[in-house]
Order: sequence, then structure tokens, then C-alpha cells
Amino acid sequence: MFGSCMCIEPNGVGRILNCDDVTARIQHVCGECCEVIRVSEKYVREKLLFDSSITTHKTCLTCWRIRTNLFSCGWYYGEIWNAIHETYCDRDTCICPDKTVAAVQAVGGDY
Repeated sequence: MFGSCMCIEPNGVGRILNCDDVTARIQHVCGECCEVIRVSEKYVREKLLFDSSITTHKTCLTCWRIRTNLFSCGWYYGEIWNAIHETYCDRDTCICPDKTVAAVQAVGGDY
């Protein structure tokens, strides 16, 4: 929708070791929107090597699609909604708190 990339300058570059679409066998929480990923729902699991440590990040498909569409230049895990808020929202038209289908479509995502 906006045709641009939002860049968040990282404090270093991590290396993604593994990125998989998986089906939840237990309940998880999305690291971006903090919504529950329920058993049998698909989500994206990424393993990242950064500063000699390996971390695992779980992202619901909605947030992953938004991140893929808007953040190809870089992002901080857990910060995409803050970045969207700072870039696209003002006091009268903020779409971020609900993270609904309308919010996803407003920032150019497909739901």
C-alpha cells in the first residue's frame, strides 16, 4: 500500500540460522503482537545467532506477513508494532492497539 520499506537500524547483524513455518503443538505467544498462538495454528519460528548466542523467535502469521511486507531492510524482534505506530499513526487515527484485519490492511498487508 505504501510502497516503501521501514528501516530500523540494528545494533549489529544477527544471522538467521533457521526459519520454518510450523504448526503449534503447544500454546505459544507471538513475539510481536503478544497474541496467543493456539495449538494447531501455524506460525513462523526463527533461530538467530547474535553475539555468540542462539535465540528462538515465534511470530504469528499476521505479524510475519506485515514484517515481510514492511521491514525487508531490517527490524528489531518485538518492535514492529511500535515502529508502525511511530511511522503511520497520529492521535486521531491510530490503528495499532487492536492489530485487527483492518489494521493489517491499513499498513498494506494481506490477511
